[in-house]
Amino acid sequence: RGHFQKALAGASQTGPGRQLRENIAAAYRESARALEATGDHERAVAVLKESLELDPENPPSIRLLGTVLRGAGRTRDAISFYELYLMYEPEDREMADELIQLYREVGDEAKAVGLASRFPAPSPAVSGQPPTLASTEEAAASPDSAIEDELAVARDDRERADVYLKWGKASSSEKDYPRATELLRKGLEMNPASRDLLLALAEVLRLSRKPSEARRLYETRLEIEPKDHAVRLLLAKLLVATGGSKDALGHLKQLSVEPSLDRALMLEAYNWLGIAHAQTNDYAAAEDAWNEVLKIDAQHANAHYNLGQVRERQLKFKEAIAAFEKAVEFGTKDPDYLRYLERLGMAYRQAGQRQAAVDVWKRLAAAAPAGSPLADRARRFQAEQGVTQREMEAATPSGARPAEASRWRRTEAATHARLPDAPAPKDAEFLTAAEKAFRQGAPDEAIRQYNNALNADPTNLDTYFKLGDLLHQKGAIAQERALFQQMLAQKLPPDLEQAARYRLQGLGDASASEGTVRQEIGR
Repeated sequence: RGHFQKALAGASQTGPGRQLRENIAAAYRESARALEATGDHERAVAVLKESLELDPENPPSIRLLGTVLRGAGRTRDAISFYELYLMYEPEDREMADELIQLYREVGDEAKAVGLASRFPAPSPAVSGQPPTLASTEEAAASPDSAIEDELAVARDDRERADVYLKWGKASSSEKDYPRATELLRKGLEMNPASRDLLLALAEVLRLSRKPSEARRLYETRLEIEPKDHAVRLLLAKLLVATGGSKDALGHLKQLSVEPSLDRALMLEAYNWLGIAHAQTNDYAAAEDAWNEVLKIDAQHANAHYNLGQVRERQLKFKEAIAAFEKAVEFGTKDPDYLRYLERLGMAYRQAGQRQAAVDVWKRLAAAAPAGSPLADRARRFQAEQGVTQREMEAATPSGARPAEASRWRRTEAATHARLPDAPAPKDAEFLTAAEKAFRQGAPDEAIRQYNNALNADPTNLDTYFKLGDLLHQKGAIAQERALFQQMLAQKLPPDLEQAARYRLQGLGDASASEGTVRQEIGR
């Protein structure tokens, strides 16, 4: 990243400089797609956010970030980035259709209808029907003459401003943003204090890929009316979405201490305050903000989930698990519920609670749509823990597990899985030290001790997966790949062999199958 920053420092915004930015953004996107293909959505998101810090106005990267978030089940976050993408690419009908679908998934029919109105159905002529006389006459009518007629009967500047507002909105709904901008500016000149005109113009400027101009309008409104809390929140959200989290903090802090805020606005202000703090890596302040949300609404599932994320980043795994458990408990009707389940399962795995992780992933596999990325990841995670295909699909009629599966099932309380007829364990001391280091937030020391454990007893198959998880978390992909290649060199039970091959396949290693498995980067 440092080299990219140096390269961009002297680069212009046009010509070769613009091309350099595109090339760097493309490199980040390729890396993010590779991570997404392995199921590591969190690192894919982090990579794309780094890319946008270097080049905040890159529509392909913004769109991919929304797609990764959607695949991870983070519906609300995906909506935010799809909305931002449409600010830059307002003509993208395909993306608009996806966003409309997401609006409906979260129950926001008003936004779905509003966005759909920007993309009218094909005209009768396009659909194969001849135009009627009335439609021909309407097409022939001049909007300018209609505007002039309405302006002529307006009694004062306020009414004339309302005429421009009406026709500016009409042009915006037809996606004629230059015309809408022109009309709304004229209206604002006649009535500079009109909140409706200012907000309509700010929205058009957003859609015209001019967020800095929209920002100035919001700031102008706040100069006129500092107590317009809804506009202050709009400004803060625009700043956060365009990489200005530090600038947003002042506005969000001001809102958070405003006694006149209603409950809904206060919750949203604190939520965005937490997001802004987290984006600036001030995790303690982010936790404080989300705890304020929970003081207002103790069952706010998304606040619990956000707390889990920042605690996880600080290696507070026990506290992260507690927060994710609350998100799952209170978020059963939340559109991000499946994402809460997945993150809880991953947190259990990081903490070494293997059976708890398996149980959560079983719930996720049962609840996620068949064939969805979430369902596929849930099944893969189960396989990594030694759960057989038969166990994934159903238990035996008596409810008991098959004997072979029981032999190799790994649980938190069970003995570590080892090769048949393995000698007495020689790695207990190293494993105890590794798990202690992990709990204390010292991953490097945990990795060292797990390596010692494998040197002492390479037959302990559970250690491979624990060490692999830590290496993956640190981004040591080459070491992780070598680790599972070493594991596959041994004679393994079928379920554990499948799990190890899953891991190698996810890392893009061609040896993970019969020499033919490859990750399709950029798919």
